[in-house]
Amino acid sequence: MKHLGSTLRATVYVSSPQYITVYFTQEYITVYFTQEYITVYFTQQYITLYFTQEYITVYFTQEYITVYFTQQYITLYFTQQYITVYFTQEYITVYFTQEYITVYFTQQYITLYFTQEYITVYFTQEYITVYFTQQYITLYFTQQYITVYFTQEYITVYFTQEYITVYFTQQYITLYFTQQYITVYFTQEYITVYFTQEYITVYFTQQYITLYFTQEYITVYFTQEYITVYFTQQYITLYFTQQYITVYFTQEYITVYFTQEYITVYFTQQYITLYFTQQYITVYSMCFYDLSMFCKC
Repeated sequence: MKHLGSTLRATVYVSSPQYITVYFTQEYITVYFTQEYITVYFTQQYITLYFTQEYITVYFTQEYITVYFTQQYITLYFTQQYITVYFTQEYITVYFTQEYITVYFTQQYITLYFTQEYITVYFTQEYITVYFTQQYITLYFTQQYITVYFTQEYITVYFTQEYITVYFTQQYITLYFTQQYITVYFTQEYITVYFTQEYITVYFTQQYITLYFTQEYITVYFTQEYITVYFTQQYITLYFTQQYITVYFTQEYITVYFTQEYITVYFTQQYITLYFTQQYITVYSMCFYDLSMFCKC
């Protein structure tokens, strides 16, 4: 094994163009590179990144490493604040602080594990799945990238061109879609749902809901009752109890369930399901959208 040298408390060994081992003092990193995979080990906290025919496993602590490969190089920076992983053409950028993680990628998938507040991200050409401990998110998408910010207070998820933004605090959730987007605000007081071009806005407090529709809006005040409202070719059915709200649309319908535990939003064929409890949020998006408002799976 050839000794290349030491940098920043790191010692790098290379036995072949396909194999690299990097040791750090007391908190070592081991990087294995073949035509198939890369494995990076760090102590006590780890990330696992899977790529088509080339995956990475990263265990880390309070150090950082930079690794370059030909044509598909990696730059992985780790401090107490962040990790950055870059790939050429199929690159990934991962930022980790105590506040957030940002993952950029194209045409591949990633699995990220973190201690106590871990994230698992699976990305193929079909979907991405992000898991959080105790309050996790599951996201399914196609052929685009996501940026995930996670603190104890909120989560933000961006999805390109047909993107979704999800903000999570103890107070609210915001869910955005491009051009035919939805926005859902959740606090202990209200929910707001927007739907573009033929949008709906639903405000929920302990007293009322306000529902706006294109060129035709409705304002509903209620207590322990429910209401059903029909529109031509795009009707709404709104049920309200102390437990939930349900809103249905024809062909491009939305279903929103509200309890003290969760909100669920469904779309036909291109649907989203958002579950909210004090513990987790789950968002399912089986397809993405275009200007024609039809699903492309």
